[in-house]
Amino acid sequence: MAQRTNLADISGSMRVAIPEQTAYDLVRYPGAAGHLSNVATVLSGLAEKMNPEALLELAPLFKLPDVQRLGYLLDLVDHQDALADPLAIWLNKRRNRHVLLRADAKTTNIEAENRWRVVPNEVVEVDL
Repeated sequence: MAQRTNLADISGSMRVAIPEQTAYDLVRYPGAAGHLSNVATVLSGLAEKMNPEALLELAPLFKLPDVQRLGYLLDLVDHQDALADPLAIWLNKRRNRHVLLRADAKTTNIEAENRWRVVPNEVVEVDL
């Protein structure tokens, strides 16, 4: 017979990511997050809980293409003002290059005509 455990008797600790860390992780691992459309959908809700200063503080800990992709997706889900604008200013002080939105997909000469220098080689649809 299985022993029942009272949840009040269990103690321990658990590490929980802050919303800003989660945003970067979603962009870094889009396949695990359900691909880019799902990442954008999650970001649209998560953005309300994110702090622009914390987003900036974490930026140097990530590769520039991850920051570029996150900024691009934040613009896409209409959070360019408070969240993406400070990231864009920070990024413009670095030597960034054009990057593919979806790193594992090919492109056919699509222009990166956005402030993030991200080549939109995948259509991203946000489900609201």
